[in-house]
This record gives sequence, C-alpha cells and structure tokens, in this order.
Amino acid sequence: MKRSECLSAIDEIHGIWQKQPLTEKGVETYVRYLDDLSFDALMLAIMELANTEEYLPSIAKLRSATVALIPGNKIPTADEAWRELPNELRRVGLRRSEELQPVFSHPAILEAADSLSWEALVYYEKPAILQSQFAKIYETIAERYRREQLKSPRLKELQTRVENSQIESGNS
Repeated sequence: MKRSECLSAIDEIHGIWQKQPLTEKGVETYVRYLDDLSFDALMLAIMELANTEEYLPSIAKLRSATVALIPGNKIPTADEAWRELPNELRRVGLRRSEELQPVFSHPAILEAADSLSWEALVYYEKPAILQSQFAKIYETIAERYRREQLKSPRLKELQTRVENSQIESGNS
C-alpha cells in the first residue's frame, strides 16, 4: 500500500484508540510493519478490532486480523479438516499414486494425513482416537502456515539472507 494510505490507516487507529497515542517513532514503526498489507483489508480489520478491542492493537494483532480477511488465507480448523478426510479416503483409498492424489481445501490437511499414514487412515477402526491424533498434528502444521502467512515480505527476505549467510559461513 502507499505510504499515504498506511498513514491514513494509522490516523484511523489513532482516532479510535485516542487514550494511547502513538509517538512519531511509533507511527513510523507501524508504517514499516503494515505497509505490505492491502489498504482495504487493513481498514476492515481496524473497523472490526474497534468493535472488540479496548486497547490499541499491536502490530501483530493488526497483521493477524488483516491477513485473515484476505481471500485464500483461510486455514480450516481441525474439525473442518477432519470432516474433509472421509470423502477423499473413499475416493482415493489405497489407490493413491502420482495420478490419483487426495484433494483438500488446504495443504495442511494432506500434511497431517500423511503424518499419520494414509494407510492407517483408510483402515483405522477407532475414529475417535485417530481424530484426536489428527487434530494434534494438524494444529501444529496449521500454526506453521498461520505464522508463515503473517510474515511480511521484508521478514522473509531477511530470513533468507540470514540462512544464506549461515550456509556460506559454514554454520548450517
């Protein structure tokens, strides 16, 4: 988003949470960490947070609320993910191959299913126990996806540079 749009969003934040004014340095920090987001999604997130948050939302809270509003970023809950499994287990069964792959609404579901073993899912006779195991694994995987969604492009770039410098220096 343009700097002027980001400043407009921060002005809206200041207007809503007036009892906690941002310093000039605070404004610049918010701009630096929010400027990669969609202006419209950020404004919508601010409006939603204004209805639920008594105190000035942190950058993390604003990023999280904004990213959650962007189409395609929804990560299913563990229950939603579990409900997708039966159809694909029936459709694919043990015939899974390069040509026949299960299709889920999010890649975290397949990762969790594969962690338990596709064959175990097909044959398991105690679904309540399996569902509990799936939920624990799935939540860990889904959280990794959530954290990745929240990262700004600058953070991803910096992480890559740090990783590359460790590889180059032999500290991997």
